[in-house]
Amino acid sequence: MGILLNVQLSDFGNCNIKTTAANISNLMQKINRLGKFEYLPNIVSGQSIDLLEGKINTTSNLSFITASQLSHIICMDNRIVC
Repeated sequence: MGILLNVQLSDFGNCNIKTTAANISNLMQKINRLGKFEYLPNIVSGQSIDLLEGKINTTSNLSFITASQLSHIICMDNRIVC
């Protein structure tokens, strides 16, 4: 009998969360009120491919992670991954 190692939830939608100090502060307060984990802010680099211009663009995505690294939330363009 096996054990559950990892669970992932992805929410797809039309969203783009900017990495500003106000957004980080507001989201961190709301996320920390929801559960038993305390999340810390983080920035994760991502890439998008522009096929028309043939370029790869690097983007900064807002992320929250627990100190124990048991749980994390990543806010990407049009997707939030928990």
